[in-house]
Amino acid sequence: MATPYTSRRLRGAALGLAVLAPLVLAGCDKPTPGVTAFAGSSSHRADAACWSQKSSSPVQESACDATATDVEVGAGDTVGISVDKDVADAGWKVQIGDGQQAQVVTPKTLKTTHFKLPVGSSLTQDFPLTVVAFDKSGQQVRGIWKFRLVPA
Repeated sequence: MATPYTSRRLRGAALGLAVLAPLVLAGCDKPTPGVTAFAGSSSHRADAACWSQKSSSPVQESACDATATDVEVGAGDTVGISVDKDVADAGWKVQIGDGQQAQVVTPKTLKTTHFKLPVGSSLTQDFPLTVVAFDKSGQQVRGIWKFRLVPA
């Protein structure tokens, strides 16, 4: 049986939790989606060089200055790319090269979580690979992940 003292303590504790809950939740940001690139027996997950939590606020590609994640690629390897479901649902593309020299590898926007890029034995030097995620309209860039394919 609860005494008036115990009831007051429980109400006080509940009130304290109700006041603190918004403060605790405010510190929780939705995690940034990740992208994993793999070749041979190794895989490397990268955080976004740029990511907009709001799909209505596109990122500026020129402002995405991050160090690329290295992926060692052996002769005859296929490079696999895996994206989180949030990225796949809105659409994404794969580019090779940098800046003005970048070429889109995927002819259309992908809506799957996986893509495979056959490299063969043609990789003789480091090569940039970029994953670009779009907003739901498919028109604005929402996120960018950078990798560097390195000959094994």
